[in-house]
Amino acid sequence: MKPPVILLLAALPLPTLAQELTTIADIALGTKQDRVIQLMIKKHDQLPRKLKSTLVYNNLELGQYRVKYAAFYLHQDKVYQADAMVRPEKKKTLETYATIVEELKKQYGAPSMTVDEFELPYMKGDGHHEKAFHEYKATLQDLWFFPPGSDHNNCAYSIRMEVHRDLSITITYTDERALQRARQE
Repeated sequence: MKPPVILLLAALPLPTLAQELTTIADIALGTKQDRVIQLMIKKHDQLPRKLKSTLVYNNLELGQYRVKYAAFYLHQDKVYQADAMVRPEKKKTLETYATIVEELKKQYGAPSMTVDEFELPYMKGDGHHEKAFHEYKATLQDLWFFPPGSDHNNCAYSIRMEVHRDLSITITYTDERALQRARQE
């Protein structure tokens, strides 16, 4: 059995300012563009589609999951953010989400914040979660901020995982300080 997608992350202790957070396919935040391309050719035999300062890879197999896309966002030729969209099997969105969260917990500890809300007429566990997400009546997100104890406004790194209206799941890894620098330019 193949390991889940998050097991492709390097087994690192919690990231500190001196360490880069490892993302999709073992590619660390801060990795240079040419190195990302080399690693993805080696691991997935695929060249990226380049969109401005983003490298996009489509239809990857990461662990047991089919990933619709993985994207590496670049600033000054280095990755400052990476995300992947997982398309769970039909009727398996919440199960897949929970499995990935558990793997991230093993690696990084409990999330810094979890949002799991349903609006009327829907309720958690009522069996209608798919319809609730389609109608924007449900929110499911987990966020990790590093160093531990920090929040979104003063963290060095973050991981954000969420379910979308189309029942896809995205996992986003961000070097928050590099993101701020990219936004300022």
